[in-house]
Amino acid sequence: MSVITGVLGTVADFEGCVREQDPLLLSSEERASPHMHGHTQGGRDLRISMPRGTELNDGDILALDGDVAIVVQAAPE
Repeated sequence: MSVITGVLGTVADFEGCVREQDPLLLSSEERASPHMHGHTQGGRDLRISMPRGTELNDGDILALDGDVAIVVQAAPE
């Protein structure tokens, strides 16, 4: 299991550098929580442990796995 401690950037920052995205679907409440455990749509197991007050945004890249970006995706609410 990977532990994510910071945001690498946004999808726009890495345009042209990643071949594929593996979304981590999060509700607005989950995006506001600095600590959680989750699974990407591609099956990657993640633990997120961000500094207090960190809020994740739709399109934030949490990790790169080769040329695949693990990207926060806002869940429909």
